[in-house]
Amino acid sequence: MNDENNVDDLLDQTQLLFGDIAPLKNPHKQKSKAEDIPVGLYFTLDDGTQLETISDKRIMLGRDKHKNDQIDLDFNPHDGKNRGVSRSHAQITITEKGVFIKDLDSTNGTFINGQQLYPMRKYAIEDGDEIILGHLVVKTTFIFE
Repeated sequence: MNDENNVDDLLDQTQLLFGDIAPLKNPHKQKSKAEDIPVGLYFTLDDGTQLETISDKRIMLGRDKHKNDQIDLDFNPHDGKNRGVSRSHAQITITEKGVFIKDLDSTNGTFINGQQLYPMRKYAIEDGDEIILGHLVVKTTFIFE
């Protein structure tokens, strides 16, 4: 067993001990078929607004795209600042193993279906999951070819 697996196992065990951050699936154990891998995502805001991103690798979520050109999906036009979205809030990656989200040490945190994420750690997300960036609620819908 390598050091990376030992650290992941320790983090999984730590999550089980603390009630304030619920355990999520270990992304390293998730397996997907090639046809199950989306080419992008729709994000539906709580007011019904739908935002689409197409990416084969990474989707950066945040606000103030004019100040940070790495942001793919800018939540500033959707009251992102007042709703607690950080400038560089989270990153979604789409790989052959699945779709993952990582909180980029945001000020107000990232949640999947109400469960808070540890910063800088990848977590698997699934079609239909509710993601909360700070206090901004979005529902994910996978886009397939």
